Amino acid sequence: MRRQVCYMMGCLILFVALFALAGLATTLPDSTWRLLLMWSPVFPAVGVGFFAARAVSLLDELQQRIYLEALAFSLANTVLVAVVLSLPLAHYAYNRPIWLSTETPIICVLPMAIFFWAIGLALARRRYR
Repeated sequence: MRRQVCYMMGCLILFVALFALAGLATTLPDSTWRLLLMWSPVFPAVGVGFFAARAVSLLDELQQRIYLEALAFSLANTVLVAVVLSLPLAHYAYNRPIWLSTETPIICVLPMAIFFWAIGLALARRRYR
C-alpha cells in the first residue's frame, strides 16, 4: 500500500510540473512541440487515476463501499453544479443556449469535485457507523 501511495504522489508531482510547463507552452508560437507540451500532463494524470483505483482496491469491502458512495455523490453534484454555473455564462455573455456554449468554468470543477467528495465521504462514513 505504501508503495502505491509513493507512485501516486510521484505521478501527482509530475502532473503539476508538466501542467505548469503546459501553461508556459501556451505563450509559445504554434508548433508541434507546443501541442506536445500542452498534452503532456495527460499521461501522469492517467497514472494518478490508475494508482488511486489500485489503492482503493486494497481496502476492505466496507471502505470500498464508502469511497464509491462518496465518489458517486461527488460526480453527480459536480456535473450538475458545473452545468448550472455555465447557464448564466452561456446566456448573458454569449447570448446563446447552453447546448451551443463552448465556455464552461472548468477551473471550478476540481475544487467542486473535492468539496463534494469530502461531503459524500462524511455522509457515507456517518451512515456506516
